[in-house]
Amino acid sequence: MNYGRSFIILNREEALYCDAGATGYCKIEIKPDKSNIKIFIQGLRAINEPYEVYFINFDKELIYAPIGEIRMAKESGELKVDVNTKNVSDTNNDITKFNIVTVCKRDGSSYSFPLSGYNNIKKDDRWKNALINKLQQESSDSILNSKTISEETSRNIEEVDSINKEENEQIKVEEDIVRDKHKIFKKGNLDDVSKVMNNLNGVTEYNPFKNSKLKYKWWKVQDITAIEDILKHSVASQQIFKHPLIKKMQKNSEYFLFGVVSDAKDKIKYLSFGFPTKYSTKDQFYVGGFSNFYPQEGYERKNGDSGYWVVHVRIDNDNIVITV
Repeated sequence: MNYGRSFIILNREEALYCDAGATGYCKIEIKPDKSNIKIFIQGLRAINEPYEVYFINFDKELIYAPIGEIRMAKESGELKVDVNTKNVSDTNNDITKFNIVTVCKRDGSSYSFPLSGYNNIKKDDRWKNALINKLQQESSDSILNSKTISEETSRNIEEVDSINKEENEQIKVEEDIVRDKHKIFKKGNLDDVSKVMNNLNGVTEYNPFKNSKLKYKWWKVQDITAIEDILKHSVASQQIFKHPLIKKMQKNSEYFLFGVVSDAKDKIKYLSFGFPTKYSTKDQFYVGGFSNFYPQEGYERKNGDSGYWVVHVRIDNDNIVITV
């Protein structure tokens, strides 16, 4: 395979979260190694949570790949991302395998699909139930396997799970687990952040952003084990360090930044991570909310200038956010 282009129109799939004129498109530029994806949507409700984008194939069995997230700015939203052509989102599937694009909104254990597009195939919505089942299973597995769940909570989950299996109420189990997970994350991280901040052996306090208006406190971390007590409570923070671009940046640097953002009353609101690199528009992406480049003091936000790609995690619900 050499080069190719694909343009898929996204039409209104379900009424929830969108008005009658909701629409969008997905433009794919296929290259041998990396393929460029641009998705534009309009007419969806501007809500605090992001919309998720998936590529799908349902010819025989479900194949799907998470592409990224879109946040609405007033009436429109946009996602630009590069993917591995032969291994989209680490699914071991070539980009040409996928023939459906959908915009998804999660609400607890419920899923809505306001916009979808079909590439040279007839519309067939059987993929919806198959995708929902997979996503619910992923969510359940992630929570059950997370280190954020204490032994006591795990026992409670098993007891509730057993009762609900008999009553066939799996959805209620998932909602209970999510609530427990968020509660544990908030308390655990507040305790551990305070403890680690007071005992960061061998870690230097460091602030390369002299002009920041936010109430940050940064540390220069060379060994990730220095903040393991914080990371163990946050699935989102663990996922950040698994991202291919983050791994690439870490290979080229001897350190990363760990920081916290506090409110006016010095209450910690966000965990922040900064990865040193040179600015390049090719590196900018929105997967998981990672889209902020902070120039180092004396530099600007232009190609080749030094700075940090920064990502934030809310401490109250373990969600990655784009801006704080």
